[in-house]
Amino acid sequence: MRQARDDESPPSYDINAGNRLAITARFASGTIEVRRRGGQRFTLQDSGQLRLRDKLVTRAGAQLTLLLPGHQWVVLRGAARLLSIPRRGASSGKVHIALLRGVIRARGNQRGGGVTIHQGRRRVHTASGEMRLRLRAGGALAVSSIDATVDVSGPHAPRVVSAGSGLVLDQRPGFAHALLSAPTSLRPVVFRGPRAPRLRWKTVASARRYRVLVGRDADFFQIVERADITSTSYTPRLSGLSGKFYWKVIALGEAKRGAPSKIYGFRIEKNDD
Repeated sequence: MRQARDDESPPSYDINAGNRLAITARFASGTIEVRRRGGQRFTLQDSGQLRLRDKLVTRAGAQLTLLLPGHQWVVLRGAARLLSIPRRGASSGKVHIALLRGVIRARGNQRGGGVTIHQGRRRVHTASGEMRLRLRAGGALAVSSIDATVDVSGPHAPRVVSAGSGLVLDQRPGFAHALLSAPTSLRPVVFRGPRAPRLRWKTVASARRYRVLVGRDADFFQIVERADITSTSYTPRLSGLSGKFYWKVIALGEAKRGAPSKIYGFRIEKNDD
């Protein structure tokens, strides 16, 4: 990692790790963390000032995390442009990011000012709570809420996405369709034992099957098991694996995908005997 020198502009950083990761970023406050597959991390501590319209791009196998004032964060896989983030040293301030491609997960905090994602003429905002956006082929934008109230505006009628629900916005004005509801009542919330627990959740109306994802991290950057099933319970195999795991469930319909569930974790502890 090297720091680029420029007396006339804020410090910038080039991070290069072979062909799998190449990012140049300027930022104002908090931390930018870049992680590759396999868990290798590069962390840039608080330094410098934001230059508007700087572009943050993650290539194949990379993920970028911004940890911001007020316990807010943004996780990006794709390309985005910073429009406005808090000044260095600020305890709060609104966050505005333009999504150019890929997926963004974001958590806002009312005290911190909230997070707003712009995509074209569409604007998605959460004052408090976690939301997820995916820019699909053809320009459709999938918006889902984990535990937030999300306000959506743009060339279509204003909409509110409540916790556990979502919708897909087409490029055509006024066109949107709801995502299936997120699975609820996931169990266990916390688990520790010698083998993987049986994972359970409530039935989602109109769901034909469920996709269970188990990962090593809460961002599911390293997925170790993925299963599409028709029942509302599943026991991960995870043969020979131990340590901390995270899991979530997505309902799938005839031609619809659901909003993701909340994320929970469990720990497998192998006995030495």
